[in-house]
Amino acid sequence: MKILIDPGHGGKEQGAVGPTGLLEKDVNLRVAYFLKTLLENDGFEVFLTRTKDVTLTLKERVEIARKLSPCLFLSIHHNANSERNTHVNRFEVFVPFEFEGPSVSLGRKLAEVFSKHRGQIPFGPMPARYTVLKSSPFSVLVEPGYIINPDEEKRLRSDSYLKEEAKLLYEGIKWVLEDGCNFRLTLKRHTPREIVISRKDINIASLEVTIDDTSWGHYTIEEEYIKVLYPASWKKLHIKGTTPKGIEIFPFRYTNPEYVPIVSFSQSVREFGNLKLVHLSFFDNRGEYAKRGLKVRIKAKNGEVIKSSDTVEERGSVYILLKTDIPENEIEVSFKGFQAITNVHSIEDLRNDEIAGIVHGGGLPLENTLIKHERGYTISGKLGVFKTEVDDNITFLKKGYYPFYLVSPEPKENYYVEMRPIFPGISRKRILLRASMKNTAHDGSVQMFSSIFKNVLLSGGALVKDIITEFPGWDNEPYIVHKTVSEKPDLAIKVQSKENRLILYHYYRDTDTLEILKRISSYFYKLDIPSLEIKESSDYFAIHPSGRRIIINIPFNMNRYEAHLYSYLIFLGFEHYFADEPLTLEKLETEGSFVRAEHDLLTIPVKDGYIHIPTNILKLKLFTEEQTCIHLPDGNSAA
Repeated sequence: MKILIDPGHGGKEQGAVGPTGLLEKDVNLRVAYFLKTLLENDGFEVFLTRTKDVTLTLKERVEIARKLSPCLFLSIHHNANSERNTHVNRFEVFVPFEFEGPSVSLGRKLAEVFSKHRGQIPFGPMPARYTVLKSSPFSVLVEPGYIINPDEEKRLRSDSYLKEEAKLLYEGIKWVLEDGCNFRLTLKRHTPREIVISRKDINIASLEVTIDDTSWGHYTIEEEYIKVLYPASWKKLHIKGTTPKGIEIFPFRYTNPEYVPIVSFSQSVREFGNLKLVHLSFFDNRGEYAKRGLKVRIKAKNGEVIKSSDTVEERGSVYILLKTDIPENEIEVSFKGFQAITNVHSIEDLRNDEIAGIVHGGGLPLENTLIKHERGYTISGKLGVFKTEVDDNITFLKKGYYPFYLVSPEPKENYYVEMRPIFPGISRKRILLRASMKNTAHDGSVQMFSSIFKNVLLSGGALVKDIITEFPGWDNEPYIVHKTVSEKPDLAIKVQSKENRLILYHYYRDTDTLEILKRISSYFYKLDIPSLEIKESSDYFAIHPSGRRIIINIPFNMNRYEAHLYSYLIFLGFEHYFADEPLTLEKLETEGSFVRAEHDLLTIPVKDGYIHIPTNILKLKLFTEEQTCIHLPDGNSAA
């Protein structure tokens, strides 16, 4: 049975350094050799990614593992943290991001063993996106201690201590692998009535069988097989379980080869003059809505497709905005394995007192735009399409955009309305915001700041998702990281209050985020606010998501004045980064809360009074004696 041990770092990559100069790369290698000896004495075939002090890239380590195909890949490290907190010392263990199978069981066993013998508080097992954990399905990365802790560094200089550490790692590995390395269920056969799956010894009570995410009890257990009787129509089978010792097996996933993702669709059409909003709903061969995310291709045989869905949306929906002047139109819709032609019939539906058209902003359709006229208002719909009564002056209003005035429009005409974003950098950026509350006295400050900051971002035209209100399990750190990865936001933000000062944290490898923080700090500097600090973070949220991510640590008992001021300044930094230029007076002259610019001060009204900001931080031009009004996003009310 092959085991591959990866002594972290090496060569030019020395890893963490202890207070008196002990190098992590050396400690990792010594522990790896001690562990190798113990495992080989027990009959395991053991390999090392490096056997001496040489530099190995992460890619090279992964390649070694893939060529060797070991049962287990174990990466050994000894930790530090970006904050250089020398008081921290704990056992940490990380497993592949999917967080399933024997990796999780080994991680739990190692945490238990180290906690018992060393009295360390374990952290993990935690799902992680470290490159080396992609080396093998059964992978674990351990950090048995913090080399930057002076007492731990002293112990790590002792071979007897390192041998004890290797023995504890061996104890966990031995427990998981002493019955072999087969942790998989395999498909034996698929008949018209049942699926037969070969099985390893498995704890029958631990079996969890689901079909299409619903618990399924129609299965039998035989000596070597699991037989699942499936329903007439189904898509996916999923089986989880453990061995008799409680070791998790790899989940068994199987998709019905007879499942057809799209077989039919329904259609509705709404007319807006020569614009037709076509709504197609697609269904699979079970009569359920087609899966969200399926790629779709749209081609109009007549007319012009102005805009359409790129993928299937919620409830199997695909939207097409067609421009045509003829009564009969054909649209070809195709997916992988499915193609259809739908007919769109047109009738004249604009009255003599109506107009129609499309609302765009920055080249993208703007839905839910307020369209006001003398007798009332309407709202732009899907793909920005609208229809409204004719008036001498029709006003289009949208948070984060300059108003658009349509003067004396001609009846029964179509209009293309292009709204200009006030903040082109932050406009339409997808931002994931999380208030991290830990049931402490500071949660109120975190919640207040997050609410104000969210409203500033919304008013500036950003698309904000609030993790607390929109996702269940918001207090579960691995879940939050999974959501951040899957949502793929332009920026992910965590708000916390762990220290009594304003700190903006970033991950040291995230250079994009560091550039954002530099922009933000320039506005604090111009306003002579010395309290802002920028630091590297080893927080789980900072390390494991992809893309730009920021942790904002706010002071204890922050007041509303500070919350508004800091929100505005951070917003200015965001806009500066995404627009790649600083804000000027010309960009702040319209909808929002009134901000008076006079006597070289911006006066921002908030609920508890006013905030005064010197105009020179925005590089404003000279003012005349006439009072000039500009606007910043309003943090007082939601968009």
